[in-house]
Amino acid sequence: MNYIYSEEDLKAWTHSHTGPFIVMGCGYGLNLSGMPLSSIPIINLSKMNRLLSIDLKQKKVTVEAGMTVFNLTRLLDEQSLALATLPEFLEVSVGACLATPVHGSDFEYTCIADLADELSYIEKGKTHKITNTDPLWNQFARHKEKVIYSVTFRCVPQFKLSKQIAWESDDLLEKYFTQDLNEFRSLTISWYINQKKLLLYKISEFFRSSEREIETPIRIHRLSNYFVTRLMAFLKTGGRPFCSKSHLILGPWQKLSYYEKLIFNLWKQKDIEFSIPKKNIFSFYQALKTLFEKQKKIPTKAIGFRWGGTRKIPHIPFWGAEEVVWVEIVSKNSAFIESVLEIAQKFSPSFHTGKYVAG
Repeated sequence: MNYIYSEEDLKAWTHSHTGPFIVMGCGYGLNLSGMPLSSIPIINLSKMNRLLSIDLKQKKVTVEAGMTVFNLTRLLDEQSLALATLPEFLEVSVGACLATPVHGSDFEYTCIADLADELSYIEKGKTHKITNTDPLWNQFARHKEKVIYSVTFRCVPQFKLSKQIAWESDDLLEKYFTQDLNEFRSLTISWYINQKKLLLYKISEFFRSSEREIETPIRIHRLSNYFVTRLMAFLKTGGRPFCSKSHLILGPWQKLSYYEKLIFNLWKQKDIEFSIPKKNIFSFYQALKTLFEKQKKIPTKAIGFRWGGTRKIPHIPFWGAEEVVWVEIVSKNSAFIESVLEIAQKFSPSFHTGKYVAG
């Protein structure tokens, strides 16, 4: 493992190293699908994590690629600024969010990469800058010689959101796939198929006087055991909605304790995530129902659905310019996952190019 501490370090490495190498930041440590073993040299950018500039008037911030989204949200909050969307896990490097577009929780933006206006990258010892209007912008998920050094994000004034964790019958799932969801800013559903129940995360900009304001995030693992999840949801929320600053609502999984990381690493399951165009999601759901009707017990705790937005940057990188719904499946049964993927192939899926979670 080769740690990179500065732009000059990165220039020196890319100038002197002629063979292939792997770029790593924060986010691999709890990769549920496992990081592939390789003899290829690895450079780690997690130490390259400085704030380079912040423009309060233009509401833009530039940071090194190794800074975590967690630390970035704290820097912005000190200036009463925020990012318009966030992933649930914030202990991931901002550079990783562009190399593997980490989706957010928002109907307007598909992923945090949509908020980036400019980046600088280093190739063979030289620094280059490009904006999101450049066709080259689309190459960073695949190009192995270009290494992101810094990212410039556009920000918004800090804002508050309301969140409600609710349980409903899975008879209502069809409604969410076919009706207008404008009342929400974000919606995530976990479908507990064997219990015929839905766990909903309803995020909105509408507040009630009865809502309590939280100062620390409320975290519930949605794809775990149904009964444990239901108990934890009740104990932590009492069935009541709550509100807070945007980063505490959108990104509840922030700094994880050693114990939490250990649990994630011991929880050996296969995790797959892909997006389906919103126009196809109801047909995909119907095909899943047909598959499940043939099985007495479904070998998964739950299947997650998260509504995404429309890509806002040019050149339609990664997933295209149409609205999508993210689908996530966690199971020990590889045959079950393969059967779901076989169905998904009929509905124009786009697969996550990497699974970054807190590490």
